[in-house]
Amino acid sequence: MWSNVCRFALRGAVTLVMSGGLLLAGAGPAVAGARPPAPFAETACSANTCQVIDSSGDTVTDWYTETTAPSSVCTYARYYASGTLMAETASKCLSSGQEATANWSDPGAFSSGTDLCTSWYGIAGEPCTRL
Repeated sequence: MWSNVCRFALRGAVTLVMSGGLLLAGAGPAVAGARPPAPFAETACSANTCQVIDSSGDTVTDWYTETTAPSSVCTYARYYASGTLMAETASKCLSSGQEATANWSDPGAFSSGTDLCTSWYGIAGEPCTRL
């Protein structure tokens, strides 16, 4: 991963929109203040960490995260919904510059307005996406 830049493979037609410092990607037309039609993938990055939330309405189908270790570290991904820890991954030990990825498949439905965030223990960044 390049510094502060995320790269993700997205399927189909994609619209990229900058919103509040976040890069949003989704299918359909870009309309300020409007969420494109489902299914939708939102990408958010913060420091060394990025996440992609695939959703249809308020149902999240995949919650992907990746990070790059700034130095050698043993880490694990944490998934939060409005500040409440929802899930954690197993620990992975990384060398400086090594990437780690995790995906929570079918985490389910969340209330509209829920902030979905990920972080990696010992690594900078906690990107968030509001449903």
